[in-house]
Amino acid sequence: MDVNKIVIDNLIKQWNKIISNVKYNPTYREITLKAWKRCKKKDVNPKLPTYYSLSKEELQIKQQENKKIIKVAKPFMEDISLSLRNIPHVIFLTDKDAWAIGLMGTLKGDGIGEGINYAEDYVGNSTIETALKEGKPLLIYGAEHYVERYRHLCCFGLPIRDKRNKIIAALNVSVPTKYAAPQNLIIVLTAIKGLEEKLSETELIEEQDIGGRIRKLRKQRSLSQTVVADRADISQSFLSDIENGKKSPTLRSIRLIAKAFNISSKDLII
Repeated sequence: MDVNKIVIDNLIKQWNKIISNVKYNPTYREITLKAWKRCKKKDVNPKLPTYYSLSKEELQIKQQENKKIIKVAKPFMEDISLSLRNIPHVIFLTDKDAWAIGLMGTLKGDGIGEGINYAEDYVGNSTIETALKEGKPLLIYGAEHYVERYRHLCCFGLPIRDKRNKIIAALNVSVPTKYAAPQNLIIVLTAIKGLEEKLSETELIEEQDIGGRIRKLRKQRSLSQTVVADRADISQSFLSDIENGKKSPTLRSIRLIAKAFNISSKDLII
């Protein structure tokens, strides 16, 4: 059962109802009312929030810690940005603690940037924190934002899971409310599904000592790196880096190397 799809389908069905009611009553939805109560209890200032930001060095450390998810997410963020190229937008990638570790898009302004923590304690109700804590997508439309400077935005957040179904990050897409449309939710959902699949593939490859297997096969068959690289149509330096664990092989390179040994990709991975 795809929980994300079920939630998004429901949001799309209720889209017009949500938008029309929120304009007159920002806390029309129970999830928003509860969030506003939490924000008041935490003394979040709706007019002048206190942003908690990382230093340049601290951000670099966070990005290094999350380099795998950043690398995998980047092309999917680019696809979303390309789909929204005709409207102002910003796409955030956050780690499991709601730190913005990646950003893409054209929207600028206070409260938008890498290194900012998007937890509710600092920025009010957030699609990011809900996605991370509850493990489901969330739409926050304009006036539903507790913090006033975000009320011109429609924000949509989704959790990102690894192959063990553990939430490791979140993706948020924000556009001005006048450009908000239900089809944007489908664009993001499609990207997340592809991202999670790619992440699982990457983890599978990294968990295997593929470099060691390649080296062992070469020795068994008395083949040099040059010969295997030529057969696989890859550079010898790339093959050497894979064998020494300096680089992770792509699925394509695994197929090519397996073909060079006349075995299946599965036999090389497992």
